Amino acid sequence: MARKPVNPFVRGQKATQKYLSSHAEPENLQARKVTTSIGAFGHALAIPAQAEGAPLARCLSRIPAGPEGQNLIVVVVNACADASQDVIRSNRDSLQAIDAEFELIEPLSEHVALRRHPTGRLVVIDRTEAHPLPARQGVGLARKLGCDFLLGAMEDGALVSPWLHCSDADTRLPEDYFRQASEQARKDASALLYRFRHRPDETTPDTFALSQEYESSLRYYVLGLRYAGSPHAFHSVGSAMAVHAHAYARVRGFPRREAAEDF
Repeated sequence: MARKPVNPFVRGQKATQKYLSSHAEPENLQARKVTTSIGAFGHALAIPAQAEGAPLARCLSRIPAGPEGQNLIVVVVNACADASQDVIRSNRDSLQAIDAEFELIEPLSEHVALRRHPTGRLVVIDRTEAHPLPARQGVGLARKLGCDFLLGAMEDGALVSPWLHCSDADTRLPEDYFRQASEQARKDASALLYRFRHRPDETTPDTFALSQEYESSLRYYVLGLRYAGSPHAFHSVGSAMAVHAHAYARVRGFPRREAAEDF
């Protein structure tokens, strides 16, 4: 007897429910408070931030609007338990700048707050001094915290776009950032990678030269994989990717790693 085809969307829903109940970070439970009071959002974006200082607020203010409605943005200001005093001071500056730039709507918990943003709403998760991340679980866990929160909103039916976007605090997004995903993504795609380049502005000539060398190494690595016939010949750059919500749940989110978390 032939097997009945499995609807991948239903299978994805089941994986999402299982992930949220067994593997997601507890902050995702606060998502329902946001979706209940605000309603639906068009697009979702998670940004981990550590030692970015006051300029973090400027980066967040530059996030563009999307074609499907208001954005739900989650920034995870984070530091590990063994962080240096320089990191701690810089994170304080980031949180103070956010407080000055984005109006507080309501605290969702002791370390999660909902704020207004020009394109929608901004959720700030403070995993610094009072709630530090475990050692060696830095950016990986921070990125997971943000995406788990967004997945909670998705499960509540409060996101129009199924894509969980990821970026970094020093990234400048193009004006058509969210539109690209809405218009160009294949229906069967699990992840998207945006074109990227390192900018010469706001850097010294020496710093820009080093960033160009780094970018060249990233592209050389992918070209080597392609030459070898690898099915994984693509960039894994956290600041320029988006993951389909159901695919994210089926692989159990980002690994809790200090580096190389995007693999």
